[in-house]
Amino acid sequence: MKLIIKILLLIFIFLSSGFAYSKPINFCTLDEKNQYKLKVEKANNLKSKWTEINNVIETYPSNIQIKIKSDVRYTTIKNNINKVNETILTYDDKANKCVLLSKSEKGTEKKIIIEDSVPTSKSAHKDSIVRSTDDNGSTIEKVIRTTTTSNKIIRTTTTKLTPYTINTYDNGEKSTLYDDPIITTSEEIIVSQADPVTKTISTVIKANKISTKITYEISSSFKDSAPIITTTVVDSDPIYKEVVTDGSKKSVSSVSNGDPIEESSFVDNKSVINNDEGNTITTITRTTTTKTTTPIHTRTIVTFVRNIKTYSTIERSTTKKTTIVRTSTKLTIPITTTTWSDGSSTKVKGEVQKEFSTENIVSLSSTKENIEKLISNKDLVITDSDTTTTENKIISSVSDKILSRTVLQNQITKNNPKFYHTDEFAYSGRSRLQDPLAIIHADDAYARGFTGKGIKVGILDTGVYCDHYDLDGNMSNETYNTYYGSGCDPGSGHGTQVAGIIVGEKNNQKIHGVAYDAELHSGKIGEGPAVYFQQYGPSIASQMADNGVIAVNLSANTRLSKNLIKNMDSIQINGDKILFTDVNWYDSSSINEWKTVTDKGTIIVNSAGNQGQAVPAQPGNYATKVNDNGDLVLNGLMIIVGAPDGYSNKAGHVCHDSIKDKDGNYIDCEDKYLTKEFYIMAPGSNITTTDGGGVWSTTIKSGTSFAAPHVTGGLAVLKQAWPQLTSTQLVDLILTTATDMGDPGIDEIYGNGMLNLDESTKPQGEINVSTSSGKSNLASSKLITTSTIGNSLNQVSSIQSAMVVDSYNRDYETDLTKHIINYDKPLSIDNDFLSFSSLKQLNHNNTKFYIDENNLSNFAFGQKFEKCNIIFGQLKEDGAFLGTYGTGAFAIKNSNTYHSGLSCNYNNIQASYFTGMTSIDGINNSIIRNGKLLSDKWLLEYTSDRWLIRMGQPITVRNGYMNVDIATSINSDGTHNYSSQKIDTSSDQKHLYSKIQRNFDIKDNINLKIGLQFDLNYGNSSSNHAKSEIQFNYNF
Repeated sequence: MKLIIKILLLIFIFLSSGFAYSKPINFCTLDEKNQYKLKVEKANNLKSKWTEINNVIETYPSNIQIKIKSDVRYTTIKNNINKVNETILTYDDKANKCVLLSKSEKGTEKKIIIEDSVPTSKSAHKDSIVRSTDDNGSTIEKVIRTTTTSNKIIRTTTTKLTPYTINTYDNGEKSTLYDDPIITTSEEIIVSQADPVTKTISTVIKANKISTKITYEISSSFKDSAPIITTTVVDSDPIYKEVVTDGSKKSVSSVSNGDPIEESSFVDNKSVINNDEGNTITTITRTTTTKTTTPIHTRTIVTFVRNIKTYSTIERSTTKKTTIVRTSTKLTIPITTTTWSDGSSTKVKGEVQKEFSTENIVSLSSTKENIEKLISNKDLVITDSDTTTTENKIISSVSDKILSRTVLQNQITKNNPKFYHTDEFAYSGRSRLQDPLAIIHADDAYARGFTGKGIKVGILDTGVYCDHYDLDGNMSNETYNTYYGSGCDPGSGHGTQVAGIIVGEKNNQKIHGVAYDAELHSGKIGEGPAVYFQQYGPSIASQMADNGVIAVNLSANTRLSKNLIKNMDSIQINGDKILFTDVNWYDSSSINEWKTVTDKGTIIVNSAGNQGQAVPAQPGNYATKVNDNGDLVLNGLMIIVGAPDGYSNKAGHVCHDSIKDKDGNYIDCEDKYLTKEFYIMAPGSNITTTDGGGVWSTTIKSGTSFAAPHVTGGLAVLKQAWPQLTSTQLVDLILTTATDMGDPGIDEIYGNGMLNLDESTKPQGEINVSTSSGKSNLASSKLITTSTIGNSLNQVSSIQSAMVVDSYNRDYETDLTKHIINYDKPLSIDNDFLSFSSLKQLNHNNTKFYIDENNLSNFAFGQKFEKCNIIFGQLKEDGAFLGTYGTGAFAIKNSNTYHSGLSCNYNNIQASYFTGMTSIDGINNSIIRNGKLLSDKWLLEYTSDRWLIRMGQPITVRNGYMNVDIATSINSDGTHNYSSQKIDTSSDQKHLYSKIQRNFDIKDNINLKIGLQFDLNYGNSSSNHAKSEIQFNYNF
């Protein structure tokens, strides 16, 4: 602590002594002021001399004055004289403002600082005993402690002596200059003592004896000797009895067969299958069923074993006498009780006194028992029955024999929707004019490879006959149990019928469902026809959601009362007929239970109902319910499905947030969403589907219950195609791509229209090329190429099968080479690297300069040496390379080409060679990242008065590559995968140019030229080009 005090003291002294001295502004010494005046005097002298010179010049003639004043020496001196004026002003100002020291006084400043340390305490104590007696006669002992405390502090005294000088200036200002201070420190110890403190630290009360009393404690005990026992036994005369026991029955059977009877029948079946090789195979198969009946005679003999036992029984009486000797002991103990003055008492026991006595105790007991003894044991075999029965044993066998097989070429492959037009495809519509699967364009989705494979969907219904041969392979092993049993306990058959439309297997038998490769989870919510969808539905659907089910089919709803709808008010709002009622149209508690399902991302597909009403039944109408923030409670994941038939409930809307006038009449509706926005159509009449009557049984059903599963299956198809799609996207996609029906747009009858799996599996919205740095619109993506690279990019397989995405981020494959456009006119032999920019030529002797005024990065330099010319330069192209430019996914940032060339001419023969090295930079949202190209051009030419012979190669990429990033696939989270590839841009077919021309001078002013030109691999492509040329020149 003392050290800290000293440190703080020194810091304070330092701060108080520093920065106390400062001179006035413009302070200077007397010598400095005199120097300023001397400089002003010299400058004035120089200025006077200049004035004298000018006065002399003024005496000369004007022409001489002008000549002198225009002389450079005169103007230099004149400029310097101007600077002399500035010097006079500067130093004259400094001399006038100069502040001089006029007086100095010295002294010493004294400061004393006193600091006390934190006090330290020291205590000492002494104990004493004081005794007294209380009113009860007890002795009281007290211990008294006397404590003395002393305090000590250390006082530090610091004396600071600081010498100083006070300066006084001629302008009246003063300043103080402090020297280093002299610091001395002293310490003293100060002790003080406080008054003593007395305190009682303990009190003890000791009791004194008042009286004494003696009492006695008496106790008794005894001990018995070991008993002495005597026994007397008497037996009666024996009694005999016989016991008969029958054993278990045993059957022995013998079997003999009668003569068998055989019956047979057959059925001829025709199947038509389109295989993936473009063939239609028609097969007629005869299925023969043979039934053999054999009578089997069975004789059964039943026997058992009878056991006979004989017993003798006597009564035995036993008398037992017991004698014991008991020894008794009496103990007497004197007890002395003392009473004390504090109210307590003490007891002390004295010596124990003992007394002993003995006695005999006798007891008698009698018992009787029956003693049984086996004297004989015999077994007899008894026949209970002897019967013969006859049973017919029937054995059925089925054999197939192909009677004929016809193969016709039809050019239909798996990518063709017609490939899927099988008997199974048509079976569900065999009682209709048009097949349901054809109406929803399921065949188009199949042709694109989408069948719902690997996708889990659910059904809440009356249970499913899971062993049906058209369902068993697609049923989930997960079980969902309710009061009505598991999902595989079939009830009325309704659940089995709905299940077949969703996931009926494609096995060349009977029907197949919309998503014939999907997995179905079944929950039973009733036996049917009544089910309890609100009681059991949400909890089972929530379990299904936890197991990965993406959509749950609920072909059940509350039957609407005709009078309820009939008595509703209605008004037209924005072209829509809106119904109004005071009845609570939304059951909030029920909606919140279904919300637990949709919050997990699972879609509810609900049938609209079959009462022919203008609005759908519950729970479908829950789709439009919003919370206080205006957001859909079910997140938009409830789809209502109707059928295009009279019995189907329509897509009308009952208002929830209504507005009334002062008379109570409905005048407006504030609902944010209308029912029709969540309503879609699907085939629902005369649908042939699976049934619970047998492993292959089918039935024909009608109703919105059989329209809804078409949509559920459609969702599975879309989810398999694009697993990254969210549930919201699936619902939006399947609704917005429906085929419009009725009035244009979404209407109150058909909602969004008929389910269309062709349209929903096509790209929607803007199509973009996916690149590693973003997206580019496919329609605006083009690459316009010059002949320098020929058609090298058109043959790249990765570009031919590039990935694009639609507005839902769904991936599709497209051929980007269709967006690569080659120039119609290839570069000629006369084009060189200077042809790709607008350069101005400047000539100076044998040197040529080429400059692009708009882009100074473009330049060239040429030099002639005797019979040869050299040239070198740089070519910078924005958005292009060697004349090739791109947009969108083919966009190029810029390119730099460093080029050089040599041409020589000797005896009418000219040879030239040019080469360039090009660096390419891509741009964001382009598949092109960068590239390098090595290109060249050469020409041999012979020229005379009569002949012109030329051979060469136009500018061609001899060796080069471009690095591109091509999107290859899409992940479940919607992100894209890319493949980085190095594309060869060199031409396999290099353009070789040749030309021969003959000149004819017919007259002095008439000339005729005949030439033939041939281009091998014209434009660096696989085509050749030839042309003949005749020129007739007439000079007027």
